[in-house]
Amino acid sequence: MIKILFLGLVQGFTEFLPVSSSGHLAILEKIFHTPEPVAVAAFLHFGTLLSTVVFFWKPIAMIVQGLFRGEKEACRYLAYIALGNVPVVIFALIFRPAIEQSFSDIRLIGLFLGLTGLALIVTALFKRGKEKINLPRAIVVGFAQMLAIFPGISRSGATIGAALLLGV
Repeated sequence: MIKILFLGLVQGFTEFLPVSSSGHLAILEKIFHTPEPVAVAAFLHFGTLLSTVVFFWKPIAMIVQGLFRGEKEACRYLAYIALGNVPVVIFALIFRPAIEQSFSDIRLIGLFLGLTGLALIVTALFKRGKEKINLPRAIVVGFAQMLAIFPGISRSGATIGAALLLGV
């Protein structure tokens, strides 16, 4: 029970930062020699989903209301979110064994954490642009998110970094 509480704290503290919560959890599992049960992982990520919905309640509600009103912008935005996830799903299905194996390679996780840090330094040099998200940008951000399947690569860091590089 203490392990689950500790993993929950790590997940909670790292999920909204541009660092890899899954990378940190995988390292802790190696240090404590206790593999994380799938049910615990699902529970931790369900908590992340719940906190994301609570934190982003207003923008989510605006999109949902826009969908019910038939607003093109809301429909387009939701389509971009869906299309931006297509590369991730395809990549995960094709490379599932390599992805699963990467969670047990602490050196690879360390390398990915370092790459995330380097990417954050590079994207910190870019200022926020004025471009809006469109279909090509959504797909590029989806490809960046694809890399975050691996532990140590931050999903928020990859997507925010890609968007910044695209001028969003």
